[in-house]
Amino acid sequence: MITGLGGRSVTDASELTAAAREQAAGATVKITYVRGSQEQSTDVTLGAATAG
Repeated sequence: MITGLGGRSVTDASELTAAAREQAAGATVKITYVRGSQEQSTDVTLGAATAG
């Protein structure tokens, strides 16, 4: 489960979407997530939004 994006905590899909929209296309941001019982993080590069 994703718990944060770019330093912002998220608790549901709409908050994750809002956090992603605050970032520029091509930006590299840290995603925090829980896998099993461990919190982990990784850097991801965001792509451009698609129509639809």
